[in-house]
Amino acid sequence: PGTKDEPWKSLQKLQGLQFKPGDSVLFKRGSEFGGAVTVETSGEEGKPITFKAYGMGELPRFSNPNYDNNFGRVFDVKGSHVVFEKLLFHDCATRFDGQRRAQPLGAIFLNERSHHNIVRGCEFVNVPVGVRDNGDYGLITDSYFHDSTEPLNRYWVCFQGV
Repeated sequence: PGTKDEPWKSLQKLQGLQFKPGDSVLFKRGSEFGGAVTVETSGEEGKPITFKAYGMGELPRFSNPNYDNNFGRVFDVKGSHVVFEKLLFHDCATRFDGQRRAQPLGAIFLNERSHHNIVRGCEFVNVPVGVRDNGDYGLITDSYFHDSTEPLNRYWVCFQGV
């Protein structure tokens, strides 16, 4: 699994995998994924761990509408030198009550110890926080954030210590 002939069908199968520098995780265009995965491992300069689309058609779609499942994050990145490319995130956790905080939100959540991560060519639809970058030297480029109707829509991208 995880090859072009046998593509990933579930994010849960990625949980706990130890990626190596230079690894690519490919998601077939036109596919849909739900839930959350934590990326614990790191790439290195010139050899990032890359999560990206392949094939023809619509971007692969990712969603986690459940705040109780890792705060609605799709990718929780604790590693560094990780790249997300040509992926679409939609309808992540948006509802809050008095006990739930917005600070831990982010479809892609880059933790404070992470660094040199890239989000490139991704799309974020109806997510209150598309990318939260708490790390250092992050780059978000050529990405499209739109149609967020929740009160947090001004926080599509959040940086710590800018």
